[in-house]
Amino acid sequence: MNPVKPSFLQAAMLIMLSVGLSNHVFIIPVLLQVAGRDSWLSVVISSLPIILFTLVVFLISKQLKENTLAEWLSSNLGKAGGFLFKLVSSIYFLQVSYFTFYDTAMWAKSSYLIESPMFVIGLILAILSVLTACLGMRTLAFASGILLPLVVIFGFYVATVNVQYKDYNRLLPLFEHGYTPLFRGIFYCMSGWVEIALILFIQPYLSKKIKLWQLLLLMFIMIGLTFGPLTGAIMEFGPYEAEHMRYPAFEEWRIASLGKYITQTDFFSIYQWLAGAFTRISLAMYIAVVVWDIKKKRNLIFIIWGILISASLIYPMNDTVFQNLLITLIFPVNFAYFSFLIAIALMAIPIGKLKKKRRGNGATSRGRSSP
Repeated sequence: MNPVKPSFLQAAMLIMLSVGLSNHVFIIPVLLQVAGRDSWLSVVISSLPIILFTLVVFLISKQLKENTLAEWLSSNLGKAGGFLFKLVSSIYFLQVSYFTFYDTAMWAKSSYLIESPMFVIGLILAILSVLTACLGMRTLAFASGILLPLVVIFGFYVATVNVQYKDYNRLLPLFEHGYTPLFRGIFYCMSGWVEIALILFIQPYLSKKIKLWQLLLLMFIMIGLTFGPLTGAIMEFGPYEAEHMRYPAFEEWRIASLGKYITQTDFFSIYQWLAGAFTRISLAMYIAVVVWDIKKKRNLIFIIWGILISASLIYPMNDTVFQNLLITLIFPVNFAYFSFLIAIALMAIPIGKLKKKRRGNGATSRGRSSP
């Protein structure tokens, strides 16, 4: 009996947890630093080009059919093109897993596990992520379907109870420092949202083909994941105060209360963050290895990588250095990788059709020449 394949809904939940952590948590302090009050307008304007990007992703997904992205690119671009894609993808996804792992461990250490060694915090997270990666894409998708509903409920809760603290006048005026911050904000918005292309890696594991409306709906949800907490941080704390916060989305939880007697509900955010973090780390580790079609020693590679990223916490980097890396390296690399992915995929479409046409002409010629 064939195992049950995940549906698009479960794949969407997987992406919402993985990409949502980046677009809901990591990118907001970056947007506030580079664009300030104008950052919310950057989100609105950049939603237009990202919709076009989503249409291109859908076009590529139709070409894949039952093939993995690596198989399809190797078939159309040859072994050299396929090897380049695999190498770049592995490096990219390994660094995604590392930086997500590091930032999560650092947040846990600074917020609610102050006395705990950072290495121990990271080791527990690494064990959980490695185990999930070993179990594969089906487990990741099904686990996301279980984890996400509570994440969504908690998100709507904090947005609702904090309405009393929101001052919409803080969203204006715009362009206090010219138009440069706006355009910088647009770039960083795009750097996070291009991860919608992750669906190309997940598609071969799904039970049905992806439809355009499904992909567009997922994109609008991702836009909302950035717009909601970003505007919330500006309205609740003001653009200048929010700009100096390390985790604005987490600070919104600190002022949320449940009724008159329960004034501390920020423990709900721990569930939200860890659900997204372990999903993102596990998915990145899995893609980094499976892109090479490794089967026999796959789990060993996951374990080795888990040990390496845990060991890196013995001598952690300075938080200021990490924040600068988010702006100067991590998000620009994000944008560069997915631009590279889309570019070679668009190149592969006409090349693949040309190869198919030549094979068809060759078969026709052989048929005519035979007696």
